[in-house]
Amino acid sequence: MNQQPITNVCIVAEKNNCPPRYEILDRTIENEDADFWKDGLFKSKVRRYICFTRTIPSNQLNQVITDMALVGAKDPIPNGYTAIKETSDTREQALKKHTLCVRYIVKTATSSAISDIMLCRDNYYKEKMYTLIGELNGIYVAFKLSAISQSHTRPAPPPPVQMTHVTPGNAPSPVYNNTAKLNTSQLHNPVSGIDGIEWKLHDRLLKLKTTSPKVETLENIEIRTRSEVVELCAYDFSQEKTILYSS
Repeated sequence: MNQQPITNVCIVAEKNNCPPRYEILDRTIENEDADFWKDGLFKSKVRRYICFTRTIPSNQLNQVITDMALVGAKDPIPNGYTAIKETSDTREQALKKHTLCVRYIVKTATSSAISDIMLCRDNYYKEKMYTLIGELNGIYVAFKLSAISQSHTRPAPPPPVQMTHVTPGNAPSPVYNNTAKLNTSQLHNPVSGIDGIEWKLHDRLLKLKTTSPKVETLENIEIRTRSEVVELCAYDFSQEKTILYSS
């Protein structure tokens, strides 16, 4: 099974409209039709299929999907998640009574991401240790989390310098250039970007120093883990993505 992280998902109304470089899940594990839409009596046939990709779209940041959720059509979207409300090919309602929500996180800010999506009619997802997100038209939708290997590329080393042996007989004569003179003062007094800035204590601290010897103590600082910081500060760019996808 491919362990590369999934970077985006979408829902289409027609199988032939699966976007380029996406994979469509049109069959369940039992080889049955994986249509998410449940038609009522005396209504025309409506179909919905989920597609996913592991490539980074041109209009998306270097993000991966770390979680998926199904919520009611009238329920609020979870914080930090992006709702897929329309089909990518026909711009129609994506799902009948639910909304598929996905969570995007920058790849370098997470250690795991979704690497596979499973559709099945029974509890087969439990045997494979997949996480169930819900049921659509009698189909269980589950995903698998896999660890991400962070690749850190190093710049190529500079080419080796070829040393030539110079003897007094073949030493080149010195070249003098009267038009360009080296300003030696810049070597000993380099200019900094903060030169000229006045450094002083904040007025509040100066006031404390003159009025009372007691220095105020800071409030308790809550120490957070990396995952908690990502959870607190995550921004899914949902508004920007909506503008890009609709343009």
